[in-house]
Amino acid sequence: AMSRDLLDAVAKTLGDIKPDWSKVKAAQTGAKGLYLLGLMDLHIGKLSDSETWGTYDSKQAKELAQQAVQSLMARIDHKQIDRILLPVGNDLIHVDKPDGTTSNDTRQDCDTRSQKMFTTAVTLISEIVQELGKTFKVDVVMVRGNHDSETVFHLGEVFKAYFREHRNVTIDNSPAQRKYYRYHKNLWLFTHGSNEKHGDLPLIMAQERKKEWGETLHRFVMLGHYHHESVKDNKGVRVHILPSLSGTDDWHENHGFVGSNRAALGMFFDGQEGLTAQYYFYATA
Repeated sequence: AMSRDLLDAVAKTLGDIKPDWSKVKAAQTGAKGLYLLGLMDLHIGKLSDSETWGTYDSKQAKELAQQAVQSLMARIDHKQIDRILLPVGNDLIHVDKPDGTTSNDTRQDCDTRSQKMFTTAVTLISEIVQELGKTFKVDVVMVRGNHDSETVFHLGEVFKAYFREHRNVTIDNSPAQRKYYRYHKNLWLFTHGSNEKHGDLPLIMAQERKKEWGETLHRFVMLGHYHHESVKDNKGVRVHILPSLSGTDDWHENHGFVGSNRAALGMFFDGQEGLTAQYYFYATA
C-alpha cells in the first residue's frame, strides 16, 4: 500500500501542475493514423557513473524522455495522426519498494528515494500527456515491469484521477499483466516481456482476444525489458522488443550487457495498412 507520506507528496505534485481541462478543445479526428511513442525502460532513479558508458540519473531520465517526445513529434505530419498511443510503465521507475529493491526484491543502485522517483514519474508523464492532449486523442496503456510492478498500478490510479475529466485522454490501468489495444485493422498486445515465453504470446493473444483477432489484419506484440531493439515475425504476428534510453548501471556492465543503442521509438500505424514508418530518437550522452 502507498504510504501517507507518498500520497501527500503526490497530492502536492499534482497540485503544483494545476490542471484546468475545461478549456481543452476536443481533438480533431478523421485521419486514419496512429502514432505510438515507445519510451520503454526509462528506469527513473537508476544511478550510473560508468567510466566507459557514462552517467545516468533521474534528472537525465526525465530530460531525455522530454527531448524524445519533442523530437519524435516533430518528425511526423500531425495531420496524419488520429490518435497517440503511449504505453507507460515497463520499468519506468527503477525500484518498487522504499528499501531500494525491485518487485522481486533485487537491490539496485539508486540516486534518490523511491518516493522521489514516483513523484518524478508522475510529473514527467502528466506533463507529456497534458501537452499531447492539447492537440490529439491520447490513449495511455499502463504496463507493469519487473522493477515497478506495484508502483505502475499506483501511478495508473493517479493518472486516472488526474485526467478523469480530460476529453482527449484515456488511461487503461486494468490490473492485468497483458494489455490489449485495437485501432481499425491493428491489434496490439502490451506486456513487459519478463514473464511469458515470447514464442507463446501470439497464441495467447489469439486466445485472449478472439473477436479482435478475427477482425484485424495486423497484429503486434510490444515488449520492453531487454533494453535493445529486435523484431521477429512469428507466423504473421510481429513481436517487437523496443529499445531503452536508460544508461548502463554497474550490474549490467559487470555482466557484459552493454553497447545497445539507447533510443526511443516513434511508430506510425495506418489504420488499414499497419506499420508503415518508424522514427528514432537517440541518447547521445
